[in-house]
Amino acid sequence: MKPIPKAPFLPSARVRIQHFGQRHEAGPRIYLFADVLDELTRQAAWRPDPCVCLLTGGFYDGPAGPYIEIQGFAEAAWLEHTREAQGVFKRRYKALRETLARDSPEQRVVGWFHGLPGCGGQPDPEVLLVHMTWFNLPFQVCMLLDPQDERLGFFHRGPDGALHNVGFKLIALSQEAVTNPETVLTGLLPATTPDPEADSPGLQATATGADEAAETPTHEATPEAAPDLPGDTHEQDR
Repeated sequence: MKPIPKAPFLPSARVRIQHFGQRHEAGPRIYLFADVLDELTRQAAWRPDPCVCLLTGGFYDGPAGPYIEIQGFAEAAWLEHTREAQGVFKRRYKALRETLARDSPEQRVVGWFHGLPGCGGQPDPEVLLVHMTWFNLPFQVCMLLDPQDERLGFFHRGPDGALHNVGFKLIALSQEAVTNPETVLTGLLPATTPDPEADSPGLQATATGADEAAETPTHEATPEAAPDLPGDTHEQDR
């Protein structure tokens, strides 16, 4: 799947961009909108159970190479165990992809979000299993948040088959506020390659993430419980 030509957001009077960690040389750059982060944080903290949802956005090609924008997300589901995400995505992934192809052809499923209390921003074997089962495209990422200690990590599967902890850029438009940006970067393990797009030195973070390797799983899971959440869980418009 080829990226769509499009220049990325740049800092301006209307756009604030913060850099967290450094990108991994084998993965795309990651741009995350602040309003999406705020809503996902709310989803993860609303109940004590783990939650998952599919991330939507664009896969683009800019002057410095490929990048993704995480622009929104589909309906969240709350689980008893991470492995139950297998059943969630079995029911929802194809339907969402078809909806995007019909209604928003430039949109992609760019990965998944997992709110996992107590994970410390690190993937466990069940997280690896889910990611390797459903998210094998080169631009797809895992966004892992521990709502208890506010540790956030992004993970991307490299050509070596390992899951690498990577940095990202947080975009806040003029009408948005960045909530507690200091907590966002905790849990990122800086990679080795500086980001050539950075207009300021990348922020460093507590190295609680880890590069992990995983085998391709073959796992079935039980259905999730997905109650209604007060307020909308929606795809963000750009």
